[in-house]
Amino acid sequence: MRLVWLGLFATAGNHAMTANALSLHMSNQPPPKPPPTSNSLSQVYKSIGNKAVERAGNQEWPDSTDANRLFATDINPASGDSPDHQRAHRFSYVLPSFPKGDGPLAVAALLDATGGRNAGSGPIIRESVDVFEAFVRDLQEILATGAADMVKELLEQNIWRVPLGTHHITVAVFQEHPSLFWNEQDKKRCSLVQENEAERIRQSLSSYFLESSSPRHAPPKLKLDSLLLTDTGAMIAGFIDDTDPFFATHAGDSATFQAIRVACSQIAISVIGEDRLTSRPKNLIHTTVGRVLALPSPLTSAQKQAVAELIKFYNKQVLPKVVKKLHHGGQDSFALTELTMLREIVWTLQDFKEYQTWHLMPTAGLIE
Repeated sequence: MRLVWLGLFATAGNHAMTANALSLHMSNQPPPKPPPTSNSLSQVYKSIGNKAVERAGNQEWPDSTDANRLFATDINPASGDSPDHQRAHRFSYVLPSFPKGDGPLAVAALLDATGGRNAGSGPIIRESVDVFEAFVRDLQEILATGAADMVKELLEQNIWRVPLGTHHITVAVFQEHPSLFWNEQDKKRCSLVQENEAERIRQSLSSYFLESSSPRHAPPKLKLDSLLLTDTGAMIAGFIDDTDPFFATHAGDSATFQAIRVACSQIAISVIGEDRLTSRPKNLIHTTVGRVLALPSPLTSAQKQAVAELIKFYNKQVLPKVVKKLHHGGQDSFALTELTMLREIVWTLQDFKEYQTWHLMPTAGLIE
């Protein structure tokens, strides 16, 4: 992969690496893993959907994962681990917050369904939100036998709906927060990126995006590949890079999403060092639409079977039809025209500090 670094740090001041220093730094790094192709990402999304169907068939949906536990605080813990004891647990779902200013530091593409940032994503977000609500209603209907109102209330407590205006695609994470890990070794690896370091990263990213936003470079074009339910209870929209091969070839690798993702990480490494980059791997190009964190319990065998059939019905029929509908309407793709460096104050970007937003210029034609 060829990254376009020429003049990258011209405006970054004394804190930024020179192009020669960066080249030397990169030459000492191990070769990067091959980027995922559109076909390979499609297969990954398909596998994720199949895993959800399998889990549901085994009555293990949604999977009680670390990600889901991050949303929940047990407000009525019961002693013991038997099923009867576990039913006595009551959970209050509260998103992690970082009031000390040490939250995750990242570059993300904010997707505004109301016509704001990356406005071309609006039809995809709106259709995704609508079908998630339809899924929740169908799930409520399956579970609401007997004390219907109580079951509906219990299920609602376990639903996380991503508010409009906060959907996003993570490009690169420079720093995580210890509270987002369950493994103690991962917690210990977390290292705070200080504000002066964050500013140096911002300056260097500005120089990179200034180069990438010249008329030679088209912004990446993302295409909706899949809408699917995952085994953890999330509904996600999975994208592939559909950048025109002509621009990807003539404008350099900076025209692709993967190259921007790699460049952002390399820039952060050049400032803070690779051993301090505490990001979890980001291989997918996706946004979360909503999440079912848990199902009310106990459920009858018939209810569990009905849930399994519903998951399969949505992943195999309903959600692919939504993708096809957007495709036939010419609304399944959008240009990624804005990227933002931010630090989270409340997890999942419900509140954040914005360092800078960069506008990637749509290409009007190549300049020779």
